[in-house]
Amino acid sequence: MNTSLSIMLKNAPRLLNITSSSKYFLRRGIITETLPSASSASAKSSERTHTCNELSSALVGQQVALCGWMQRKATPQFLAFHDGYGRTQLVIPENNAGLLKKLESIQDSSVVMVKGLVCNSQAHQVGLNNGSAGLEIAVSDVSIIDDDALHHKYSDDNNTDEESPTTQNPHAPISFPGVNVYTERTHTCGELRGSDAGTEVVLCGWLQFLRMNKFVTIRDSYGVTQILIPEELADEAQLLVKAPLESIIRVKGVVATRPPAEVSPKMSTGEIEVILKEVDILNEAKCKLPLQVREFQKANEYLRLKHRYLDLRSPSMQKSLRMRSKLLMRMREFLVAEREFVEVETPTLFGRTPGGAREFVVPTHNAGEFFSLVQSPQQLKQMLMAGAVDRYFQVARCYRDESTRPDRQPEFTQLDVELSFTDRESVLALAEDVLQFAWPESFAPLVTPFPRITYRQAIDLYGSDKPDTSFENFIQDFTDLNDGGQSESRSKSRALVINNGAKNYTTSIRNKYDAFARTTYPDVRFLAIKVTPEWQATLKKALPSCSNLDALQARLNFSVGDLLFVSIGDIDRASMLLGKLRLEFAEPNLQRSFDFLWVVDFPMFEAGENGKLCSVHHPFTQPHPQDLHLLETDPLKVRSLSYDLVLNGCEIGGGSIRVHNCALQKYILKNLLGEGTERLQHLLDALESGCPPHGGLALGIDRLMSILTGSESIRDVIAFPKGFDYKDHLSGAPCDISAEDRKYYHLPQVTDHRNVAEH
Repeated sequence: MNTSLSIMLKNAPRLLNITSSSKYFLRRGIITETLPSASSASAKSSERTHTCNELSSALVGQQVALCGWMQRKATPQFLAFHDGYGRTQLVIPENNAGLLKKLESIQDSSVVMVKGLVCNSQAHQVGLNNGSAGLEIAVSDVSIIDDDALHHKYSDDNNTDEESPTTQNPHAPISFPGVNVYTERTHTCGELRGSDAGTEVVLCGWLQFLRMNKFVTIRDSYGVTQILIPEELADEAQLLVKAPLESIIRVKGVVATRPPAEVSPKMSTGEIEVILKEVDILNEAKCKLPLQVREFQKANEYLRLKHRYLDLRSPSMQKSLRMRSKLLMRMREFLVAEREFVEVETPTLFGRTPGGAREFVVPTHNAGEFFSLVQSPQQLKQMLMAGAVDRYFQVARCYRDESTRPDRQPEFTQLDVELSFTDRESVLALAEDVLQFAWPESFAPLVTPFPRITYRQAIDLYGSDKPDTSFENFIQDFTDLNDGGQSESRSKSRALVINNGAKNYTTSIRNKYDAFARTTYPDVRFLAIKVTPEWQATLKKALPSCSNLDALQARLNFSVGDLLFVSIGDIDRASMLLGKLRLEFAEPNLQRSFDFLWVVDFPMFEAGENGKLCSVHHPFTQPHPQDLHLLETDPLKVRSLSYDLVLNGCEIGGGSIRVHNCALQKYILKNLLGEGTERLQHLLDALESGCPPHGGLALGIDRLMSILTGSESIRDVIAFPKGFDYKDHLSGAPCDISAEDRKYYHLPQVTDHRNVAEH
């Protein structure tokens, strides 16, 4: 083979047949530095005699030495082997216990030297997908040829390409060799170090700063580099000096180390500067931009969204978008390469789904005919299960016509997963495995399985179905001490103790929360009691039906100086009121970790307006098998096989085992929810055609990313989000359409925007 692997990787990477076992090196861009090429082997691999595609029947009976990656199969005696040029099969003699034990200590991602005898495969074992079909290698020896120093340099623990230019480890490279391929630059503005001194480089980016007409900083997506304009180029560099900031420039120069007194430890490139030789202004920016690209004293959100193309240049946005990209790539890698899921794109334009969130309606040029934008691919993925696509996923765009909030957008992204012949335990394990595999390397590894509580426990202890478990302050029940005879009813007495909270509970704060309780929970009696040395007299007046105050103090464990919140009413409503206050009065400087939690056993239904039943999750959720007998007699007591994944008090995912029986699905829709089945006949037909049991879940990528990056809003981790006012400030949407378009789509004409709502 005359063409080396390094040249192939640079010029034609798609020609390589690289499997999941080599992805570690492919991700790091160092296959060329690790796997010896056919023309130039390393010292450890100089004994290689052939590449996989050179194996032929003429070599049967001869000893060969191969260099590449191996991948274990179902049986320990047979291994797949590839080297970028082709594939072959390795056979380990059963009587060679020493070799088998040696192989157990070698990871699939290791580069190995294999020595053995070329043999003919048995006829029934010839693999059609094997590049050397009909041949196999009877292995006599195998050894690792990875360079330990190289592996350490590029290992996950040392990679910092997600860090900002002001990282605490400023001397670690933040890019890999492939980032400059196909560009005019030789390096990014964040990767040059002292070891690059004397190298001639070309940098491209934005003109960030100018000082003394001598020092210039250039910024790109990877960092910042200082450019020094030498005195002999002062005249030629006037073009650069006069260019407005944020102009696009290309500089050519030589890397030099800075004098010791001028080294900047806050910059990743702070130990070097580039001595300018040539400069080109590729695109001059206008003199006064609407906002400055910086991490401090940022412009208000409206300006940043209206001019998002400028805000995207900030290091925080760059870090978020690149972390998001890597997270999704790793999720795809796990599902496809490790678990054999199939990525299927489902329609965005679909029919209306009864129940659930309000959907966007899309008019067509046919009068009276409308699409709906899917709020999730729920029906579609269930029909994929009926269609024998037993392991489906996609990174799905979803749409809901709801008002925006810090954790909600009218369009959002979720990792949507569904599989057949599964149960709840298996789906929860799948979600944990996906997150554990895709978890950013800059964080501590995830510990699984995640803790789990029921919906009832979540409401009783935390007053929320998405509890924040990063701090322990539980809601407590004292119904038996307060009314004595009503403990079996839904009316409960609940309490929350805020340690040392009395001194900060001012009159203005009291008025605020009294008003909140009156307007939001008018059916709940709410009390806020400061625990003073005379607390018994205070409590006797506030809770006259509580006869044993000492027992109350022992149970709630409050002390003088504490603040005691009490709510009396419906068990759910009373708990939820205290759940809101629990979050309001959490420690302000709480050091949060990543606290995952599964909430299971949600109610199947809840009472809606006029007593009509509504689905808590959606109408396709399977009832808990232990509660099926209650569907006809007491549906509000039926639990469902649904589950939510909560992270630090935020719901980031959820799903359920689905109804796969057509008769049961019809009964739920028609008899319990009062929904017509005509619009769902396609789904019912699919269930009735032999649909396997199935279930799945969706992970909210936007919410997950906002927590990982510490952002206050999911708008900070989306490239082009809608504003808090529901609008796209970049384009001005939503906006009116022309009279011609209204006529084409059979929409009524309006004279001004004030009349639009009337039609």
